[in-house]
Amino acid sequence: MHKFVASEPGETGLINIDAMDALVFGSATSSSGLVMELLRKRHHEAVATDNLETARELFDRHRPRMVFLNGIDTDTLKLTRFIRRLEGDRVVVVGLIPDSEPDALANALSASLDDTIVFRGDDKEVDLRLAAVERRAERRRRAEDLQQQLRESETRYRLLAEHSTDMISRHDAEGRYLYASPACRKLLGYEPSELIGRAAYDFFHVDDLTAVRKSHNMVLDHPGVNSVTYRIRKKDGEYIWFETTSRSIRNEVTGDIESIIAVSRDVSVGRDVQEEMSRYRGELARTQRLGHIGTWYWDASSNRLGWTDEVFSILGHKPNAFAPSLAALLEFVHPEDVDRVGELLNPDVETDGAVEAGFRIRRANGETRFVHGRAELANGQVAGVTVVGILQDVTELAVTEEALEAREKQYQAILETTVDGIITIDEEGRIQSFNSAAEEIFGYQSDEVLEQNIKVLMPEYYAAEHDSYIKSYLDTGHRKIIGIGREVVGRRKNGDTFPMDLAVSEVDLGNRRLFSGIVRDVSERRQLEQQILRISEQERQRIGQDLHDGLGQMLTGIGLIAKNITNRLEAKELEEATDMREITNLIGEADEFARSLARGLIPVELDAGGLSAAFHRLATNAQRLFDLDCTFEEVGGLPNIENTIATHLYRIAQEGLSNAVRHGQASQVR
Repeated sequence: MHKFVASEPGETGLINIDAMDALVFGSATSSSGLVMELLRKRHHEAVATDNLETARELFDRHRPRMVFLNGIDTDTLKLTRFIRRLEGDRVVVVGLIPDSEPDALANALSASLDDTIVFRGDDKEVDLRLAAVERRAERRRRAEDLQQQLRESETRYRLLAEHSTDMISRHDAEGRYLYASPACRKLLGYEPSELIGRAAYDFFHVDDLTAVRKSHNMVLDHPGVNSVTYRIRKKDGEYIWFETTSRSIRNEVTGDIESIIAVSRDVSVGRDVQEEMSRYRGELARTQRLGHIGTWYWDASSNRLGWTDEVFSILGHKPNAFAPSLAALLEFVHPEDVDRVGELLNPDVETDGAVEAGFRIRRANGETRFVHGRAELANGQVAGVTVVGILQDVTELAVTEEALEAREKQYQAILETTVDGIITIDEEGRIQSFNSAAEEIFGYQSDEVLEQNIKVLMPEYYAAEHDSYIKSYLDTGHRKIIGIGREVVGRRKNGDTFPMDLAVSEVDLGNRRLFSGIVRDVSERRQLEQQILRISEQERQRIGQDLHDGLGQMLTGIGLIAKNITNRLEAKELEEATDMREITNLIGEADEFARSLARGLIPVELDAGGLSAAFHRLATNAQRLFDLDCTFEEVGGLPNIENTIATHLYRIAQEGLSNAVRHGQASQVR
């Protein structure tokens, strides 16, 4: 939106109101006019007004980063309080004070201003001070951005740590616990607080100490990832098998080990069957306020250096604690950074360009601070080479950036350490991150799928409905899979499909939402389960066959012999004939019981009528046991079916009949 506004008091010009980033308030003077002109040259969209209500409305609507107050009076103080109430210290408020008004300067010092610009007739000095204000506003904006990134990173870390089914822990170089995720409750029975400070070696099985120590030394000596399998003692005294993958986090400058990140899981049952793991996010620090900015000048002809009171404050001293000089300044500068200070004193004479440099200072109390400096030639002079500049304490910003980098290193270390695929998508279903484990599972490189729809990883029958699932959740809030683990089917790059476990979580970042998925290929687990079922069925059939062909035949033979003996005893009318008849009957019952067990284990006998005979026998037994009308009707004849499959079909029919009787109170089943 463009409007005609008073871009200077008493002047009308066309500017972009929506892009307004600076406000000049107060009566029109040559000072405010100069500031407006310099702001335009620096490509700022500035608006000037002398009406307090207009100034309040403009600030409330556009929230400019810089506000300049022309003079210090009741209205400017009211506007200052209004700004601080709305934005706090996020806006840089600067007073414009004529050199001829010492009382105004005194009033400015008592106001809540970030800086003052005293007009001494030197336009170059004013332009330099505006540059300092620009940098202060930019630093504050960057600090807000970093704080937002830290909050987002902390949210992702909490999500990973609180939802992971694997135990994520952080240790010092000796192996003592510095952090343990909530998963330790389920895996080991300990609360996280019970592990903090204890040595991990206290929990290892004595027979596995050598292997664990070897792995520990590898982590200490090499920056890569190392894995080890061992037994660990739970709180109840039971030992379980753990598989731990770990790597060290090192200081980039010194190379010293800061901590060891470990991801552990219970592999007691099936080493190849892995438990779910959620993304981990390292601990994050909060940013602090940015420091103050001080101005300085250096006259090369006289080797005279001077600075404002704020420079004394940056150096950790009260104003005028000592005489400013280059030698005095260098006493505070870190020895490794002295050359950088020299760069500030040597701007490009030919191009009149500005020079920037960052360096460290050591205060008298031993504290190290990070300082950013900027310098340029004063009034474009060459003869005498007078240099003016600023110094800004950026320690809080540097610490924030370092903390963010460290947390990002921990986060990336976990992403690259875990064997589970971790994928994040936005609200449109576009892939935002794709870790190396996901690359291994799906066969894609991350750059092949980033910004692609997640449907590329799904079979067609899942992909067709996926977007509607996301839209339905965003519209209604009804969860179908978020927060609930389930097994689904994935598709690899080569088109192969495979079973996988999927756990989806939602991350609310304030201005946007992400969905994170943790996937695990369970193909081997499914094959193992099928193999176990086959072996179980084969063993069942073997036992049934042994009962039928072995024990059953033996009991039949014994029964025939006993019957023959009984007949001979009865022919001789001996008393023993009665006992022998009872023995013969018992042998017959045992034979029938053995054959009944065999039929239970091998209900389908291909050589005795097959599946059809088994179904007829099932119907007959049901009528006898449950007193109901149960019939089996064969239509068109049954094809020849492999015995294992026939047995499964029999079990299905048997279960259906049982459910009809128990839960449906059926009186007739067909």
